Amino acid sequence: MTVAFVSGAAATGEVSRPAEARRRGDGFGEMLAATAASSDVSGAGRAAATGSSTSRSWALDTPLLPPTRETVEMLASELAASLKDKFAKAGLAENPPVTLRVDDTGGIHATGDRDDLAAVEGLIASDPALQLTIRNTNAIASQTRASNAERTLAFQQAYRASSNPAAVVAQFADVFASPAHVAMSLVFGGGAVSVGADGATWIAGRGA
Repeated sequence: MTVAFVSGAAATGEVSRPAEARRRGDGFGEMLAATAASSDVSGAGRAAATGSSTSRSWALDTPLLPPTRETVEMLASELAASLKDKFAKAGLAENPPVTLRVDDTGGIHATGDRDDLAAVEGLIASDPALQLTIRNTNAIASQTRASNAERTLAFQQAYRASSNPAAVVAQFADVFASPAHVAMSLVFGGGAVSVGADGATWIAGRGA
C-alpha cells in the first residue's frame, strides 16, 4: 500500500527541533524528538518498499498530503465524485450504499444490501486509477485515525510553549502510545462517501 504524505507537523512547519528541545535539559526533549520522528512518513520510502516503479513514480510526482481530517474529507469528496461518475456510466445505482474495504494485500472488497456487488467489484477491478484512489483514501484515513497526527501537533506546540513540560507530557500521554490497528471502511451511497473506523462512522458522507 503506497501513500505520499507528511505529518501535520511537517506540513505546517511545526517539526520539532531535537537539539533545541534537548537544550531545555528537562529530560523530555527526547520524547518530543521521537514523537516528531514517528509522525513523519516518507511516501517515497513507502513506495520503494513496495518494489513498484509505478507506485514510486506516483509517490514522487504527487504533492505531499498531511494526514489530517481535512485531507481525508477532501479525498472522500474526490472519491465520491469518481464513484458517482463511474457508477452512472456502468449503469449501477448509487443506493443502497456499498461499503468498500481494503485488505492487507491491497485487495478491494464490496459489501452491502444489494445484489450487484460482483458488478461493483468488477468495475473497480477493471479501473486501476479508481483502485489507486480507493487505496490511497483508505491508507491516509487509516494513518490519520491511528496516529492522531493533529493531537501530536498540539502536543508539540504545547510542549514548546510550556514552562511545565512534565504536565504537558502527562496531559498528552496518549500521544506516546503505540498506534492501534484501525479497521477502515469507505461507504458510498447517495453520491457521497463516508469514512468508517472500527465499525462506526468517523467522517460523515462527503459528496462531490
